[in-house]
Amino acid sequence: MVSLGAMASAFLATPQYTATALVHVDTSATPSNERQSPIGLTVVVEGFVNSEVELLRSDTTLRRAVREMDLIRADLSGPPGLLQQLADRLLRASPASADTQQQETRLVERLADQTTIARRGDTFVIGITVSNPSPVQASRLANGIATAYLTVRSDADAHSTRRTQTALAARVADLAVELRALEGRIDDMLLAAAAANLASQDGVSAEQKSAVAAVLGQLADERQALFVERAGLTETLRQTELVVAGYTGSVTAASVAASSDGADNRRDALETRRTQIDERLLALETATIDARDQLQDFLDTGGLAPSVAHALRRLTEQAELTRGLYRDAVERWQDAQLLSHDQALGARILSPAMPPLSDNRIPVPIATMLGLLAGLAVGVGVGAVRERFIGGVMDAETIERATDLQVAATLPQVSRFDAGAPQDLITNDPVSLYSEAVRRLSLTVASWRGEDGHLSVLMTSPNAGEGKSTLALSLAMHVALAGKPTLLIDTDLRQSALFDRLQWQVDAKDGQLSDVLTGHTPLYDIETLTFQDPLTGLHVLGNASPPLDQPERLVTGQNFADLMQAARQRFDLIVIDSAPVLPFVDARSLLSFADVAILTMRYAQTPLTDVRHALRRLEQHRQPPVLGALTFVDH
Repeated sequence: MVSLGAMASAFLATPQYTATALVHVDTSATPSNERQSPIGLTVVVEGFVNSEVELLRSDTTLRRAVREMDLIRADLSGPPGLLQQLADRLLRASPASADTQQQETRLVERLADQTTIARRGDTFVIGITVSNPSPVQASRLANGIATAYLTVRSDADAHSTRRTQTALAARVADLAVELRALEGRIDDMLLAAAAANLASQDGVSAEQKSAVAAVLGQLADERQALFVERAGLTETLRQTELVVAGYTGSVTAASVAASSDGADNRRDALETRRTQIDERLLALETATIDARDQLQDFLDTGGLAPSVAHALRRLTEQAELTRGLYRDAVERWQDAQLLSHDQALGARILSPAMPPLSDNRIPVPIATMLGLLAGLAVGVGVGAVRERFIGGVMDAETIERATDLQVAATLPQVSRFDAGAPQDLITNDPVSLYSEAVRRLSLTVASWRGEDGHLSVLMTSPNAGEGKSTLALSLAMHVALAGKPTLLIDTDLRQSALFDRLQWQVDAKDGQLSDVLTGHTPLYDIETLTFQDPLTGLHVLGNASPPLDQPERLVTGQNFADLMQAARQRFDLIVIDSAPVLPFVDARSLLSFADVAILTMRYAQTPLTDVRHALRRLEQHRQPPVLGALTFVDH
């Protein structure tokens, strides 16, 4: 069945094609402050790559892929297999109507189920693997996800860059306004002081003094005009850069250039003009400083009021501090502009997915071979489970290997239509396989005779119904037929069936084992207490009365010990048929009266775990030795 199932799946299952796109992550795109983290560059880079993996797996990337590939109107799945076609025809399921948002969400979930995204080892390469019934669709989906990831990442980087540039531009503008205000106050204070002191200065003509003051005014006016032009130029340049980068959403940006090429040329021209303005501003600043120094010299010659000098010094220090902050902000803003133009995306498609030539189904010959091997393994496993836990032991080798129990005999199943009960074969067919197995068991246990030359055999089993009573009767009858005095004692006082097996009509008032054990019948001559089989000469001591309560107390008492002592003096072989080991303690109590014990196990019925448990309980007494016998073997 397993083999047929493997072959059927190979023929009927829907084929699945796998395509993989590789994306390389550039770790140099990590922020510089993170790369200088005290936890180490390696940890930062590892975290950056793992973050990119999670971004690829996110619903945002998959939803972007669904939209860019227009999967709502396309078929995400490929051609169905025979099983899928049969299921569709039987179910006849009609597609559920849903709005666009719900359809998109379902497509994202299906795409996530078909996609596996994982980092390739410790490299900076991420694999995007898509499984689909169509090879073309598999490669298209893998490449679509990779492209959507680059788009999402580019949008995120652009948004972050624009936000940084906007903040820095606002900071530059604020500092420029503050600096112009401070410098204007300084110039006003200098000009006011100069106007008050020009007339009193000796050695300097009024025209020369007025010229210095006029220079300051002209420089301030030109600087103010350049600042205004530069601010407008910066805004125009920003709009042009948006056009070049593809952001044409605003009317201003659209009016700057009609095409990307024109906007690019316009941007270069604007940058050139801005550079000229910056150079002119630097020259004006130098000229302004020189003019201020000249004016300061005039003022120092005539002297300044202490309050004016103190206020001028404070304004100058504050202006220098603001000028330093302004220059630093301008440098940072320019760096951000260069970064937006020159930085790499941070990721690229290293290897696009190609349509695979073969699907992932196992070839039919290999599937058949694997099915055969799997069927064999399942059969062996089922057999082992059945033998050990559910079913029973199957052969002597397994028992000996698993428990170290020597199996002395394997007794075949006897059909009741052949010779009646199994023990009847001992007298009716002594050359049968069953009789031969009993003979072999008799020879094996004979080697365990006691020092007095007599032999006492305890017959038990893990559970009831495993053939111990039948084997005990067969062994005793076989030895009795050989002319040796033999006694069979049925100590299973809970459910004695010995007389029923012999088909003897025994009156409960006659001598019973229970009467001897309870002391109701004196033990004078043991032969007077037994029943003898006229055909084999076997002596039998059993119990025909109703079952007794707590019989284990009787078989462990002194009366049973006296009975066994008298029996060993009279009989060559004594076979003790005991209750099962696992449910009752009788067998363990009777071990001390036996030279050897035989544990019977029923073929394909006695679990191996029960055999182990029974042996563990018997071996707690360490003696006598325990042999095994496998009964009802059906092969």
